[in-house]
Amino acid sequence: MGKLSTLTYNVLFNKAVAYLEDIVKSYKPDILCLQEVETDDRNLKKLQHESYKLADYSNSFFKYGKIYGVATLYNEEKLQLVQSDALNLPKSVYEILLTILRILTVGNKPRTILRTDFRFRANNKVITTYNVHLSSLATNNARAKQLEKVLKDGMSSNKVATVITGDFNYVPYQRKALELLTTMYGFEE
Repeated sequence: MGKLSTLTYNVLFNKAVAYLEDIVKSYKPDILCLQEVETDDRNLKKLQHESYKLADYSNSFFKYGKIYGVATLYNEEKLQLVQSDALNLPKSVYEILLTILRILTVGNKPRTILRTDFRFRANNKVITTYNVHLSSLATNNARAKQLEKVLKDGMSSNKVATVITGDFNYVPYQRKALELLTTMYGFEE
C-alpha cells in the first residue's frame, strides 16, 4: 500500500487554526482531517498552503453566527483525490430540539461525516478516509449509533484500506464499548 500518515485536529470553533501551520510542519501528514472548522470560502482557502489541497468539506452545525463543519486536506504530491461524499449522522435528542430551533431561525444543517477516497500516486492503490465529528451533547449510546453508521458504510461500500479519524467525543470510561463496536465491524486501532 505504502506508508500513510494522517493527522486529525479539532480546531475548537476555528480558535486553534493559528497553531495549525506549525503542527503540520512538525508532523507532515499526508491527510489532514479538521473538525469544528469554519467552512466559509475565505477560511478554507487560508487552510490550503504549500502542498496541501482541500479535498472537501461538509457543513455540520451553526454556532456563534457561523457555520462549522469538517474539512479534509491532503498532500497532493503523494495522493490524488478520487471522490468525496458527506453522510448525514443520526441525531441525538438534544440535536433534534436544536434542529427545530434552527429551522425556525436560520435553517438546518445536519451533522455530517466526510468520506473521501484517495489514490496513491506511487502505486495507484486507493484508501478511504472518514473525517468524523460525533455529537458532543449526546449520550455514548447516541454516539455509538453515529459511529455504527460510519462502520457500516465502511464495510459495505468498498474493500479498500480504510482510516476512520476525527473527534469521537467519547467519554473515556466507556472506551471498551467503543473498541468492541469497531472490532465487531473488522476495524482495529
